[in-house]
Amino acid sequence: MKNKPKIAVFGGGSWATAIVKMLSENLDEIRWYMRSSYAIEHIKRNKHNPNYISSVEFNTEQLILTDDIDEMVAYADYLIVTISFGFFKFILY
Repeated sequence: MKNKPKIAVFGGGSWATAIVKMLSENLDEIRWYMRSSYAIEHIKRNKHNPNYISSVEFNTEQLILTDDIDEMVAYADYLIVTISFGFFKFILY
């Protein structure tokens, strides 16, 4: 039997929220790094991101939410980094 990849998503915005939702339809577990411990606790309690695409509801049993980037990177076979378009200017120049 083929093992499913271990995927971690880095970011707490709209892109991260949408990607985590899509992945949760196909994977048993997704790790999700967010800087905001408030957002992490909110998602655990209320099953949605308080700041972005709040209409999307998560099965929180599938999510491992963390604000520990080292933990997330050590776990993942694949790391999906979401960067807001507004920050590309700083990256490219």
